Amino acid sequence: MTYSKAFGLFDQNAIGVNFDSHGLKIVQLGKRGNKIICKKIEDINIQDQGNQDTVDFLQSRIDRLREYFVANSLTKKQIYFAIKSKDIIIKTIQLPNMSKKDIDSAIKLRIETQLILPWDNVVVDWFILNRSETNTKVLIVAAQKEQINDYCRVFKDAGLIISALEVDVFSILRMVNYTYSNDLTTESQQINIIVNINTNYVSLIFLEENKYILCRNVNLINFDIQNQLTWEKIILEIESSLNYINFEGLSSGNPRTLFLTGDCHQFIEKHVINTEVINNNLVLKHQLINPFQKIDVVNLNSSVLQDKVSYCVATGLALRRWL
Repeated sequence: MTYSKAFGLFDQNAIGVNFDSHGLKIVQLGKRGNKIICKKIEDINIQDQGNQDTVDFLQSRIDRLREYFVANSLTKKQIYFAIKSKDIIIKTIQLPNMSKKDIDSAIKLRIETQLILPWDNVVVDWFILNRSETNTKVLIVAAQKEQINDYCRVFKDAGLIISALEVDVFSILRMVNYTYSNDLTTESQQINIIVNINTNYVSLIFLEENKYILCRNVNLINFDIQNQLTWEKIILEIESSLNYINFEGLSSGNPRTLFLTGDCHQFIEKHVINTEVINNNLVLKHQLINPFQKIDVVNLNSSVLQDKVSYCVATGLALRRWL
């Protein structure tokens, strides 16, 4: 055996795993030359839902995931996994241009003095979005340390290897950037919006062309995707967010395209989009996301692909292997 094979340098596979409200979504991607292919997708339904914020809920999914990995001889494969954006704090701030060391100090000071976090012990990460002549736009992500430790512990106890742990909205963003790159960058100073519809909340992700600006999570009580009032509330939140983006100087662009995805059963089964509400209020084009549009899915079960819109997070996670 050569060193490259022994150390997995020829292993052109990536597995994205997403825990949604009704079970597991698993996407295994590979490469054939320069082309990314989909080798396998799985939808594993778990009947006993329970409280999604408990360790028991996480453990039930880990146990089922391990069963799947053992049955398919995947236990030595690395996993890309996402936590929900509703469980963390995402904030975009602007700072005067400074060194990375000074940015780190400024962020720690901002967190201690200005950001109200609901936890005592936090894990904080940050990323420079872009720099202008005078300012630096920085993305801050803060999570409860105990929750991150719980994820790492249950994966380790199950003998599964996490290659990366990231936030679901950034997985979706990666997938949309890969799949719809031409649609995102055809015009400058345009805002594109991704609407991720979950069972009881909606994530709104705003991009200037293809670059992240803002993410907001909106709780929806008595959620009904077919109800006009639901769509009116979503549109109202989008308009409010656009006003905030303009007021904070995050972007001065106009909305262009609405991309829709989600794991809500109502949305997956019916694909109900109230076009009248969207057109009357935002006057922009909209489309359902197909995460496999640029990925070869030959020989995959067509019945599984009918729900392809629900595989956006898992596909975006697996794409991290190459993007």
